Amino acid sequence: MKKAHCFTVCLIALLLFSFSGLRNAQAAVSLGAFGSWGSLKDSNASIPSVRSSTAGAYLLPSVSIFPLLSLGLYGEYHLVGQLTDPASVNSNNKAFSGYLAGGALVIDGILFRLTGAYSFQGKGVLKNKTSSGLESTMEKPKGIHVILGIKVFPLVSLDFGYADVKYDLLVNGVTTAQTREWKDYRLGASLHF
Repeated sequence: MKKAHCFTVCLIALLLFSFSGLRNAQAAVSLGAFGSWGSLKDSNASIPSVRSSTAGAYLLPSVSIFPLLSLGLYGEYHLVGQLTDPASVNSNNKAFSGYLAGGALVIDGILFRLTGAYSFQGKGVLKNKTSSGLESTMEKPKGIHVILGIKVFPLVSLDFGYADVKYDLLVNGVTTAQTREWKDYRLGASLHF
């Protein structure tokens, strides 16, 4: 982990612990699962974009800093499949699995829960090697996540979400000039403790 990312994670943790001493501050944890559809698009225009589907889960520990406002840490794991037939896009298969981590801001209303998160740490490993047999990974993510949870029971929400994450592409651990953007529209459910 780079020093800047380590510093950012430590700063967020310090803020969470310092706000936890506030009067009436409450700690909470959200666990969610989602299915989604979206697209994967490379910065190289000669590589066609593809449609994708995702299954994933997220964890969001948070601490309230005001009655309706919380700060937290966001982490997710996901399996991304390609819906577009690889044969129709020059044998490009962009399916991958990976994780994302970052900070989050949560607004917790009576009937809804709105979460905004920014991912700055993570990795995606492509399931298939390149045509020349090299392993490809996606690293250095920069992305936003928005989750609108409609409370259907006291501890359960029906979630509608959106994610837009841009990665740097690496081949055999060497950074290339290419980036890949993953846009994802999500539907899921979450538990809040």
